[in-house]
Amino acid sequence: MRKILVAAALLCSFTSSITFSANTADLSKDIEQIRNTPLVKGELETTAEFNARTKGLYEKYTNKTYRIEIGAKSPINSDDKLLIYNPDTEELTVSLPQLDKKLVWMPRGNDQKIGFLNFSFLQTEPISIKSDSYVGRNGFGQEVSVERHIVNSVGIAILGSGNRDMTPQQFKINMAREKVRDLLEKGKLVLEVRADLQNLEKEPSLLIVDTDETEPSMKRPIHVKRTKHMLPVRLVSISLHDGKGNLVLEAVGTEQDTVSLEIKI
Repeated sequence: MRKILVAAALLCSFTSSITFSANTADLSKDIEQIRNTPLVKGELETTAEFNARTKGLYEKYTNKTYRIEIGAKSPINSDDKLLIYNPDTEELTVSLPQLDKKLVWMPRGNDQKIGFLNFSFLQTEPISIKSDSYVGRNGFGQEVSVERHIVNSVGIAILGSGNRDMTPQQFKINMAREKVRDLLEKGKLVLEVRADLQNLEKEPSLLIVDTDETEPSMKRPIHVKRTKHMLPVRLVSISLHDGKGNLVLEAVGTEQDTVSLEIKI
């Protein structure tokens, strides 16, 4: 089917309501500020001014730490099991989301090389969806009403080293079955993360931005654009607490200094 051409629309938007810890709110504020401050030289900006502004941004956010609290049964990370229990071995695994890759262009002398950043995406605030509709036409002039949804996700990209199975950082503890149910239902994870911007020095933003788009057709007139805005971080530490706030597991991030960028020669 030929792609449908955009005409005009009526706009609406909504977000779900979830309460987050204060430090997660600080993270959201910083990500929003970074999104509104692209690393692109302004038309009336001198090179010296641009370099100073860029340097100031890096100094402000590089190595900044955040404390993020998230429920083990988080509705905004429902596609990822953060707690996994094996009743046969009575082993509880605290797992980051599956590793993913993001293509980035890296300068190498006078040339550029393709690189891939390896990370686990953890969403830290509700998805924002803006919806509208428009009249689309194909190459034969046929018209159809198209639903359009612009989906924005915000969170952190926890950098890690690539591996064949794309296995994320995981932490294990032995636990009897009768003690696990409360954790699976009411447990809380506390992550301390540190911003790591070293792989984005030549990118137009301090964020990792990943976008995919589903184009409409005459048979399926739905147009969806999904974008993730992610602050790259390193996991410093992670802890698991039960429903009463008692500490169950505490561990140090195992990939704080690993190489997360793969350069394709």
